[in-house]
Amino acid sequence: MNFQDGGNADHDEGYVVRNLSLKGTGTGNGIFLFNDVDYVTIEGVTIDGFDIGIYSASANPPNPGANKVNENIVLRNSTIINNKNQGWLGGCDDCVIDNNKFTNNGFGQKIFNHNIYISGANNSGITISNNILNKSAFVAGKCAGVSLVVHGVVQDLTIKDNTVFEAFGAAEQTCWGISVDPGYATEESFSNVIITGNKVTNVGNVGIGCASCTDLQILNNIITHSQDFSFTGIKVPVRAEDTVKSDRILITGNYIELQDPNQRGKQGIVVTSTGDVNVGSNEVIFH
Repeated sequence: MNFQDGGNADHDEGYVVRNLSLKGTGTGNGIFLFNDVDYVTIEGVTIDGFDIGIYSASANPPNPGANKVNENIVLRNSTIINNKNQGWLGGCDDCVIDNNKFTNNGFGQKIFNHNIYISGANNSGITISNNILNKSAFVAGKCAGVSLVVHGVVQDLTIKDNTVFEAFGAAEQTCWGISVDPGYATEESFSNVIITGNKVTNVGNVGIGCASCTDLQILNNIITHSQDFSFTGIKVPVRAEDTVKSDRILITGNYIELQDPNQRGKQGIVVTSTGDVNVGSNEVIFH
């Protein structure tokens, strides 16, 4: 299902896709949004077996009245499974991804494919909540890519109450849980980021990470890990940062439980930012 204009972007809005099952053959997009499409609700939909499940793309140069941004997109109560490249790809403003199941998306290649891949050029107001994610970039029986990743420039990002998990022995070290970080050659940054109430279990060697994040709160998450390799529960910055450095950081109320019988060097919380950092009361347990 394609919601798009040809040529320059013209604003259009007001679509509901509800209670459908879309079955692909490994190519194309289950649902494609392009050239300034606003107020789209996708609810109770199964998207199974495409290249990309849902692709919220950017836009061509705008005609008068268009702003090149997909706005007020809602994906709710849906199942996004078995899509070769990405489950969700793209950015939007004032959008919600809530109470969905993302499983076995991104199996076409390791590392670069994901269940949810927010790639916002300049987006704001994104909420990702109450979703269940597993088997991200699942190749040769193991997860090998971040399950929920955000790149680009994003303001007002909330990631809350999601469950991200892999089975014991079914994750490579590149199978991170949740990460908001630069991934492109252009400048990237993330402001007013809240990562709270998530449960992250047996992923790769990072549970929750952020880089080039300002006004960052990582609160009340539960992270458990028993895979037999090194691991950091929460890491800031999680990778090389762009010009914007992580600052004004609060990390508190998190519970991290690590099983490390073979002494692989697991760590609870690692913050190397030189900005304003407050690591409050967190519980880290080693077995």
